[in-house]
Amino acid sequence: MSKTAYVMPDIQGYKSMATGEWISSRSEHREHLKRHNLVEIGNEKIENKPRGPDRAGIRRAAEEAVRRVLG
Repeated sequence: MSKTAYVMPDIQGYKSMATGEWISSRSEHREHLKRHNLVEIGNEKIENKPRGPDRAGIRRAAEEAVRRVLG
């Protein structure tokens, strides 16, 4: 089996839902996303996955609040 390169075709033009301007190429699309701080759903980069609540910290805060109220 031989290996071949795949050249991705350019995107079809579209009207931006954010600004209404016409975007006619992949490079314009990338620049438009950057300029307006937009993210293409499904292609976003998740650098730091958000954690759940800090249960130990919540518990400490609740215990401290109870100590202040009672005493």
